[in-house]
Amino acid sequence: LFVENDYQALDSLKKNIKYLSLENFSYIHEEDVEIFVKKIKNDKKFNIIFLDPPFSDNKFFLNLISIKNKNILKKDYIIVIHRENIFKDKIDLQNLNIIEERIYGRSKIFFLKFN
Repeated sequence: LFVENDYQALDSLKKNIKYLSLENFSYIHEEDVEIFVKKIKNDKKFNIIFLDPPFSDNKFFLNLISIKNKNILKKDYIIVIHRENIFKDKIDLQNLNIIEERIYGRSKIFFLKFN
């Protein structure tokens, strides 16, 4: 299940899904993740949530709060966040448990859970 509202990213996503012959196994919601989380029913639960917001966007913190409050995570979930390596946003460690950080070139990947 993909949630994307950027036109160029949607185009690439659709091409990749088609190239991998995953059309019957993939669902794309063409909207902002904030709207998607508000609309989704609480009986839908996720194991993995991958957030890849634009590097200049700090709104993903609000998305994390919405995800937590909506109660859409399975028991053994993991949240993965992709940020720029020079990530200057302050992560509120009172609410998040960063399990691991990895750096790949200009990218920094955070694996986390809520406290």
